Amino acid sequence: MSQQSVILDKNGDNFQLATPEEIYQASNEAMVDFDSVTIGQMLASNQQTIRNRIEIYGAYQYMASDPIIATALNLHVTQSLGAHETTSEVFFIESKPDAKGNEIKIIEELRDDLAPLLNKMAYEIAYSGATFGDAYARIYSKPKTGVEEIYFGDKLHSAIIQPMMRGEKTIGYVVALENSNKRVSMSTMQIARFKMPRMGMVSQQRILLNAWNDSILEDDLSKHKPLPDTIGGSFLQDAERPYYLLQNALFGLNSSRIMDAVQESLITLNMEGMNNTQQKKFVNAMTKMLTATKNKLHEAISAGRPITERIRHILPVSSEKQLTQIDTGLSGSGNSNSFNIDDVMLYARMLAAALGQDLSMLGFADQLSGGLGDGGFYRVSAQGAQRAIWIRQGFTDFVNYVIDIHMQQKYGGIFKNRPYEITFIGAQTALEKEKQDIQERRSMSSATTLQVMQQLIDLGWDEKSIINFLKNQMSMDEDDALLYAKQLAKKQSERPQESNEQDFNE
Repeated sequence: MSQQSVILDKNGDNFQLATPEEIYQASNEAMVDFDSVTIGQMLASNQQTIRNRIEIYGAYQYMASDPIIATALNLHVTQSLGAHETTSEVFFIESKPDAKGNEIKIIEELRDDLAPLLNKMAYEIAYSGATFGDAYARIYSKPKTGVEEIYFGDKLHSAIIQPMMRGEKTIGYVVALENSNKRVSMSTMQIARFKMPRMGMVSQQRILLNAWNDSILEDDLSKHKPLPDTIGGSFLQDAERPYYLLQNALFGLNSSRIMDAVQESLITLNMEGMNNTQQKKFVNAMTKMLTATKNKLHEAISAGRPITERIRHILPVSSEKQLTQIDTGLSGSGNSNSFNIDDVMLYARMLAAALGQDLSMLGFADQLSGGLGDGGFYRVSAQGAQRAIWIRQGFTDFVNYVIDIHMQQKYGGIFKNRPYEITFIGAQTALEKEKQDIQERRSMSSATTLQVMQQLIDLGWDEKSIINFLKNQMSMDEDDALLYAKQLAKKQSERPQESNEQDFNE
């Protein structure tokens, strides 16, 4: 009986340990259904309710108009892209060292034709991508000519464009025309997508769930049904809850202070001994006096001008005091004591953490931590460097796709292996700062290591001792320690010979 050949994993075991039928039967016997978790259960456990596209994008649009969030998004875009100090260019298309002559010529053409168009819109589309998770640009191209123009603006708002996916590949778009109920389909040659990496899950309606269930069981990707892509990748998706908590705290604080600004009291009129005519005149005089004061204050506040005079009224009385004021405590009784700035600052810190920025960079300069200097967190923020990678990744994929459209239209094909790379400029960015700091520490560590190696040569240790020292004291890998030890031992063996030759010459 011949043995059937199988694919083995790195441990020598069968790569496919069980068939789907065996797994299904075992799950039924173990009653796995009682412990399984569905997508619906996960969404129901989220504090955010399940919403459709318009509701989610509407919330992002509303949040982006807030000055705190707008500042955070602008900082992220600036930190990630940077700009050349003289030309203000954001990125460059540079040839790789192994690029051939004809490839270098095409790369120079790309640099001249596409780089200016893309640099002009880089900040805008990156800002939109960070806000909504997706941004779209309209590509205008012609055969034999390539890309002629790229448009990005409000007409291509993320909410009106529905990308269609097959697996993880965008295959087309459905666009809702403005001021019309009509929807049109557009191809991937007409629209380029700036897609941010998907981090986390957004509570939203699952579109065509049955079709998705059918597709996930199909191994042939070409047979998958096109499905609408879901929303994700926005920097605001984790900031919604702290944002609304902050808004509630600010609203409560402002409302309580407005209530405390209202001074309300009861005034009694002593009209004993007056006839009806006198009583009416007395009440009318008091009413006109208070109304006149109220109107004067309202006009001053509406016009935004200060009151520079004292308001006095003359009210004739006789016999005894005619007015008595009673403090009722109906208003102005310290409502703002239940809301203070500590509540606001707590939620502001939560919002800043969700946005990936330090609070001192979002308009709260008094919260700047000592030791970092003015704007220190702008340079060394770990979250800033992390999100800079996300924006650069999305922007690089966007640029590569525009280049593919240009190549397809002009030359009838695209690069199989890209002979170029997208580089960014700007040492002021958080990511570049982190890279420079790491490079500086590595250089200092390497210089120290070289000094130690020179001392090992002078000590005259044998190869075994050098290996042991480099492994245990310098924490080097065994392969590296062995390589360096051989070179150091070789250098030691050469030193006496060089000394003898020098003495002979003398």
